[in-house]
Amino acid sequence: MKIKTRKATYTVKGMPVTFEETIKIDEITGEEIYDSNLEQENDVKLYNEYRKLNSLLLPEEIKKIRESFGVTQVEFAQILGLGDKTIARYENGSLQDTAQNNLIKIVGRNPKEFLNLLENCKKLSKEKIEELSEKINKKIKNSYVFIKDSMYYCPSEEKVKYNTFNKNTIIKNNYLN
Repeated sequence: MKIKTRKATYTVKGMPVTFEETIKIDEITGEEIYDSNLEQENDVKLYNEYRKLNSLLLPEEIKKIRESFGVTQVEFAQILGLGDKTIARYENGSLQDTAQNNLIKIVGRNPKEFLNLLENCKKLSKEKIEELSEKINKKIKNSYVFIKDSMYYCPSEEKVKYNTFNKNTIIKNNYLN
């Protein structure tokens, strides 16, 4: 048995996607041998290439955004107005639609938008909404950049440590702490 890579093109959601596929070859016959583990790895590579070509979030990026708000997969889906199992599927590798992807990106970049959705969520208890709102509001307060006495929202992961503040200092904090 020999493992080889080759360029392969498959159609995903009507779009041709080319990536490096890994295959197993019988050295005697030269025939390709089916390997379920390689097929799973190839599916992941194919879908990730599709995501890259379409500016879609990777499963681990969706998980990171969700975890930054301290919510479960079901809670995140309910707050976003999606089906209860939707986020679990995305985090496990299913391809998300562009509209749902964009919604997740928006709340990931601006927790105030997530907070707005949370406060209008009808599927969570009032107590849960209050608990999460308080937690997220604390993170939002620590997520601003100060430039010459003005405040700007900055969800950057870059952190700048400082000892003193002057009007030309930029201070960045990450709400994903």
